[in-house]
Amino acid sequence: TGQLPDLKENQTIIPAGDVGTFDWLFGKGYKQWTLTEKDIDNAEKLIKVCFENQKTSAGNKFYKRKPEDYYKQFVGAVNYKGEKTIWVNCFCRKAKDDFENWKTELAVVKDGGNCFFNITINADNNEYYDLNVNGNG
Repeated sequence: TGQLPDLKENQTIIPAGDVGTFDWLFGKGYKQWTLTEKDIDNAEKLIKVCFENQKTSAGNKFYKRKPEDYYKQFVGAVNYKGEKTIWVNCFCRKAKDDFENWKTELAVVKDGGNCFFNITINADNNEYYDLNVNGNG
């Protein structure tokens, strides 16, 4: 225990940090949660499910993109309801050079289209929600 997960080159974990830093995401009173390799693998599987679900929807938000096309930032916390939650912030590979410190700082942009999206995963019940795909400027 205490060992960092073996991450792929396009993955990083950003700690939820001091209480208050991610209130906007997890709600007040969240607690930091250290993600394991299994947590990351499960999150990746749910992202694939999300992409598959989008393919069958009328307005596929990921048109011509695949989950492998993205760099992913994982933030884990136990939210105010006591649920283990993973927020995954994603940006496409071609944008990597725009985020020099992407392994330690959230990549935040306005617009950018489907090159940028984020999704929240409830690790307790293995479901995703709050898919947010950026709009075009």
